[in-house]
Amino acid sequence: MTSEATTDWLQRALLITGSQGKQLGSGFVVARREATVVIATCAHVVKPADTAIYVGGIAAKVLFCGEHVDLALLEVADLAELTPLPLAPKRVGIGCKVIVVGWRSDGVATLCEEVHCQIEKQVKESYQGHKEQPAGYRLKTPNDEIALGYSGGPVIDPSTGQLIGVLEARRGSTVAYAIAAEELRAVIAPFGSIVNDHQSGNRVSLRQDPRALSRNVATNWTRLRGAITRLTEDQYRVVAMTQHGQTRVLVTGCAGSGKTLVAVEKACRFAHAGLRTLLICHSPHLAAFLRELVAGSAVECFDFEHWIRTLVDPGSVVISEGWMQYAEPTSDDLELAQAKLAMSEARYGAVVVDEGQDFRQSWWDVVTMALSDERSHFYVFMDDNQALLPHRGRPPIAQQIRLSRNCRNAGQVFELVRRIHPCAPLPERQLTRRGIVEWFPINDFSQACAAVRLAVTEALRHTPPSLVVLTTEPDPVSSSVVCGLEMADPSHQGWQGVVLDYLTSLQPELRRYKRPAELPTLSDARHPTQDDIWAVCSFARRWPFPGRPDAKLSWRRRTDVFDLGGLAPERGRRGAQIAEFFSMPVWANGLGPSPSWRIAPGGSFGVQTIPLYTVATFKGLEADAVVLLEAPNAKLGRSSVSYVGVSRARMLLHVVADATTEMLSWDLATG
Repeated sequence: MTSEATTDWLQRALLITGSQGKQLGSGFVVARREATVVIATCAHVVKPADTAIYVGGIAAKVLFCGEHVDLALLEVADLAELTPLPLAPKRVGIGCKVIVVGWRSDGVATLCEEVHCQIEKQVKESYQGHKEQPAGYRLKTPNDEIALGYSGGPVIDPSTGQLIGVLEARRGSTVAYAIAAEELRAVIAPFGSIVNDHQSGNRVSLRQDPRALSRNVATNWTRLRGAITRLTEDQYRVVAMTQHGQTRVLVTGCAGSGKTLVAVEKACRFAHAGLRTLLICHSPHLAAFLRELVAGSAVECFDFEHWIRTLVDPGSVVISEGWMQYAEPTSDDLELAQAKLAMSEARYGAVVVDEGQDFRQSWWDVVTMALSDERSHFYVFMDDNQALLPHRGRPPIAQQIRLSRNCRNAGQVFELVRRIHPCAPLPERQLTRRGIVEWFPINDFSQACAAVRLAVTEALRHTPPSLVVLTTEPDPVSSSVVCGLEMADPSHQGWQGVVLDYLTSLQPELRRYKRPAELPTLSDARHPTQDDIWAVCSFARRWPFPGRPDAKLSWRRRTDVFDLGGLAPERGRRGAQIAEFFSMPVWANGLGPSPSWRIAPGGSFGVQTIPLYTVATFKGLEADAVVLLEAPNAKLGRSSVSYVGVSRARMLLHVVADATTEMLSWDLATG
């Protein structure tokens, strides 16, 4: 019977097809080098010699096709990055339980399966002696479980994970024959310069962890978002699908499931294999991020509108500044782009689309036209729950797979996502208790600026690596009520704190001479106001020993903090200097503003700038900390906009919303 726990063994069998996509048989990786892998299969699978051979949709070169033994070796581009199957060092005995992995076609779909069998008999002849029947095994199989497409598939000892044979033929409904691993070792021997055999003692050049990210993706992601070097099991399942012959796949998943990371990794692996690869999305903001991730690879990355422009008018320049989600190419541009692609020979061997839920139906016609032929790879990543635009279409792909783990939203952030989208899958375990959500309720939208200033200031105290402000206000974002808003940097002491520290140093002496006074209340202005100046002067003039200091004091800045230069080392003398200095209005001269942060439209340049986006334009992106502002006509609740907005935050989410908003009453306890 076919096992339910098939994941590990199913990764081992590769689909071998002919030029028209017809299934020829199965194969497996026996060795690899820098840019290619060597596939073992049966000779009758790849004959006749004039038939084009493809492994996982990639053209293969025949290295060896046996005359006296039914074995063949193929060389193909390294897409799957699988480790070779180790060859068993010796024969296994009669009665040993083994697993056969192969591909079968039922006329509708081609599926990879594993079948549990048993060694019924050993065949002792050897290919090296040019016998008609090579050394191998007769297998007792379940009734009709071994399909014709299994030929060339691996026969594995499940107790060791080693290859004991290559499935050759089926005899009747319950008997099959396998060629022994020792015969395959004899076939490999003449190709020692290409093949690194596990049993020879030679060093094998391979990636130890097939789930490891491509080097450029890992490096760029670490630089931009923090260290990550390995795909989850869920994500690797998508990346490894090509080895099973699925060249056109629709990948769905919740916000935070890692769709973008997998899309980028998939594109880089295609490019690494020598395929001309296109990575596209709708938003230029997301496209800019994707370009940074694929830097160092040959992947071509565009937002859709820009890509169409390069086809229609290669010399034109697309300005993304002020981009809104409704921006898209005209129907005339789409028709012209499609016509140019139809005449072009420089099309793509692989196209990867991120945020596919944003694409119109007419866009898919252009995208599919960019594929070189029916064997080209076409992967689309999308989440219908994030579809914020009307009249979107579906990609012409039947095969679908879902990413089922949330790898972004932590703790309370995830709990809020789940309240809005009850079907959201569970997060990775390490994220469970780490996220924070805080509410900043307002009774009127006129309070929005003050509330956002407080929310941002509190977020900055956590010193997140990345912080954005999102608003549900309509585009353009430059018209938002919080655009241009400034707030003091909480990591630096403002002028108010500096002044009060000096005045506090006078209080012991004032109390000693019975002249105590409350410290003045200062404004939160960036510079001292007239009221601030006179309040400080009044306090300082209570000093009991008026007189002129013998040294002039002045403000000086040290690492964004002001202090007074010229103070005497003696404590008593210092008090007199400070009191005299602050008793004169000129104390405010030279006291500059403390460092501040400014909210500006995303893409703006400047020191201490916090990017501002509408929820729609930030879709597909994420940040460690998010301040989300609810506009009056965009009530937050169980909607696509709120789902997209709150799910952008990885660790910290501050929500500024009307006090009557339903979410403010939700209990987000994480257990």
